[in-house]
Amino acid sequence: MGVKLWIAGALIAGMGVIGANAAGHLQHPQLNKITDQVLALAQEGLEKAGPAEQWIGKGIRQVSAWLPKPPPGQNPDLTGSICGTAAAVLDGDTFTLRTSTRPALRVRLAQIDAPEKSQPYGVTSGEALASLVEARETCIKPAGADGQYETSYGRYIAWVWRPGDAKSVNHQLVEGGHAHVVERFLTDKSLAGLQQDAQRAQRGLWALPESERISPYAWRQNAAK
Repeated sequence: MGVKLWIAGALIAGMGVIGANAAGHLQHPQLNKITDQVLALAQEGLEKAGPAEQWIGKGIRQVSAWLPKPPPGQNPDLTGSICGTAAAVLDGDTFTLRTSTRPALRVRLAQIDAPEKSQPYGVTSGEALASLVEARETCIKPAGADGQYETSYGRYIAWVWRPGDAKSVNHQLVEGGHAHVVERFLTDKSLAGLQQDAQRAQRGLWALPESERISPYAWRQNAAK
């Protein structure tokens, strides 16, 4: 009886954690690991269980496999990331990362574009990024679809994290109105929602007159003419 109760408890806990993960009610960087651990606990008990409990456990594992994975900007597992100290912020979406093996790894935040220094809000955007990462422990994860870092002009394109945060720095900058979303490269749709919220609330650059809210891409194109 005790074993069956333990199995049932593990199964119920597994369903609860999985459901909360899918719904986004739990925001913690290690949430996916918790889900895996609970499922492993249930599996350990199921090895001692009868056919009925095993059938239930199989269903739970199938449901878990169907659930969408959290988008890159939420609940990260930082295993395998490159971590170090953000040494210098170059502008609102680029900084250098100092690691134990690389003195100055140049990082470009993925899927966002901050105003150029020469355009309205450019300096403020750089200050916003500096307030989040400068002289702090910072980790980067690949933004490439194949799990590899894409390089552009010698920069690593990446999702940027401060350990312990529930949202990436990329997401925090868009949420604060400090950067534009790059729609032509967008894979994480939650960024578009954050930008709409910032626009409605007129946060950051969205409080500027409309004539000054020029996308950095358009600004660079005009400057090149």
